[in-house]
Amino acid sequence: MNMEDIILVVKGVLTKDQCNTLIKEYDDRSAEAALESCYHAITNEMTTSTYKRIELTPSTNTFDLVHDTTNDMIKKWIAHLDQMQSFHVPGLKKSLRYSHLHRLMKYEEGEWIHPHVDWEEMIHASCTIALNDNYEGGDFVFWNGKHTVQLEQGDAMIWPADPFWVHEVTTITKGCRYATNTFIQSLPQRERAQMGDMIWSMGRAENIKNAYWYSQCEE
Repeated sequence: MNMEDIILVVKGVLTKDQCNTLIKEYDDRSAEAALESCYHAITNEMTTSTYKRIELTPSTNTFDLVHDTTNDMIKKWIAHLDQMQSFHVPGLKKSLRYSHLHRLMKYEEGEWIHPHVDWEEMIHASCTIALNDNYEGGDFVFWNGKHTVQLEQGDAMIWPADPFWVHEVTTITKGCRYATNTFIQSLPQRERAQMGDMIWSMGRAENIKNAYWYSQCEE
């Protein structure tokens, strides 16, 4: 078994019309689009993305479409992992409870996202849906180019989110790339962020260090 066997790609989870509806929402709301920042997986420097994204609004048709499709992808991934007979799937299943948010993302010509991971405390998986494929470049690659996934319009992919799952989208050389993405986690986003901050703060506290502490974490 190879690591890429854990990735699940499902063809045609959205129709062309559904994809175009989501693209239209991004374009109609493009004034709201914002950049994102996260750590570069290789350099560990905080790096700002070149693509832009908007957030889908809960209790709207487009939000429900992406949310329900992601829910189906989680079920398919659980079944995929279960049949491999290699993982504690019931434990994972109980952790895949919430989306952090549903984002529509647009990469224009010359834009990319650097190598990164989607992992933070209590984030366990990531799911993306390709909304178009009429562009050049923009490959979705893992592990600094060691594994490339080609997604066509309407295809979805789900994979684990932890420090081992480094991925990126290479530079768009022609056209625009549209996609959705969400992180799948144990708690709603606000509560997860609060718990994550508390865990990291507690872990750095001097007064809890004992004989089991490893100094490498501060080197």
